[in-house]
Amino acid sequence: LRINKAFTENTGYSAAEIVGQTPRIVKSGRHDEAFYAAMWESIRRSGSWAGEIWNRHKDGAIHPKYMTITAVKSDAGAVTHYVGAEIDITARKRAEEALHESEAWFRSIFENANTGIASTDRSGRVTSFNESFRAMLGYEAVKLNQMNVAELTHPDDFALEIEFFKEILEKKRE
Repeated sequence: LRINKAFTENTGYSAAEIVGQTPRIVKSGRHDEAFYAAMWESIRRSGSWAGEIWNRHKDGAIHPKYMTITAVKSDAGAVTHYVGAEIDITARKRAEEALHESEAWFRSIFENANTGIASTDRSGRVTSFNESFRAMLGYEAVKLNQMNVAELTHPDDFALEIEFFKEILEKKRE
């Protein structure tokens, strides 16, 4: 068994502490036996596995990792050992969680606003709207999902709307 400095930094274990141990030493307890069975089945079937796993640091802290495990074979085709590489993805997980929280906050404001709010794609097709927008215009949701800005804009305002969207697309307006 060989380990590098990054392994020691990521796990807190020195080479002297880890040599002779199995990977169970960093097992977090967050994965069930089915997870590990699927991981090892992938390694047996294809020779490798890659995915997210939660491992335990020597100090007890649990961290998410993106890991790859590859079976190394002899010239005769027998597995001689495995090579594992991992990347700490704690920052990415925190960013994902913050994004989910932000999205939930935005969704709550969007859905509960008393003001009608809608969004469109670049062609002007309505892609999402809140209940206030739907009620304000009086269309059923199914119909509104099939419409575009041109159908929702009064003819007297259409030229102004086109100019407004053009400025947004050209990033002259936010």
